Amino acid sequence: MISALIAVRDRNESKRLLNILRDVIAKLTDGESRIQEAATNDEQCSFLGMESLLDLLLADVTDENSVRSIRRFRSSYPEVRILIIADQTTPPGLYIRPGIQPSAVILRPYEEENACRAVEEFTEEFLESEHRTDQDGLVIETRDGITRIPYEAIYCIEASMKKIAVRLRTEEICYYDTMDQLMKRLPEQFFRCHRGYIVNGDKVKRYNASEMLLEMIDGSRIPVARSYRSEIRDRVR
Repeated sequence: MISALIAVRDRNESKRLLNILRDVIAKLTDGESRIQEAATNDEQCSFLGMESLLDLLLADVTDENSVRSIRRFRSSYPEVRILIIADQTTPPGLYIRPGIQPSAVILRPYEEENACRAVEEFTEEFLESEHRTDQDGLVIETRDGITRIPYEAIYCIEASMKKIAVRLRTEEICYYDTMDQLMKRLPEQFFRCHRGYIVNGDKVKRYNASEMLLEMIDGSRIPVARSYRSEIRDRVR
């Protein structure tokens, strides 16, 4: 599953880019995609509040306000690939910044053929990265295709009905695996607290010893089994 956002103010241009990206993804992969549009600041803020994953961002740069918006996306989704759409008169220093780190740039005015080529190269680079090891994220395969979930997006992992449910901020992704095999792949901030749960220690707010629960930063509560109490006390201070 590829999650993408077109954050371009001109809705006609946004629709053209959406169609280009949709065609490119269909050409390059058999997997599913979820492509959304957000032309206004309100729409972009709504996306930031609702979506847990974002792989590709196509965003126009016109002024410092648009730069701030893109930087919010980079901060919320550190692994996102960003394609910038700018005017030829736009100073490159406006968008070539550490807080943005674009992977590609399209300069207006552009021919549709050139835009298609740029979007295809941009998407190909992302798809190639999806087949890397689990160094930067958990790579899983579902019926929607291969998905790489950044570790910082994961709150906890639950064994559920012979499947693994990876819980993110606003959704969960299910696939087939075992908890024992999964623990071998995860980095050290992840630990078991129960036979059926693995948690991301970076998302733990505190350990409620009296109720034997881990309270997460999003308000959720994860049970702690007696056999894991000593490990939890060592990990969560």
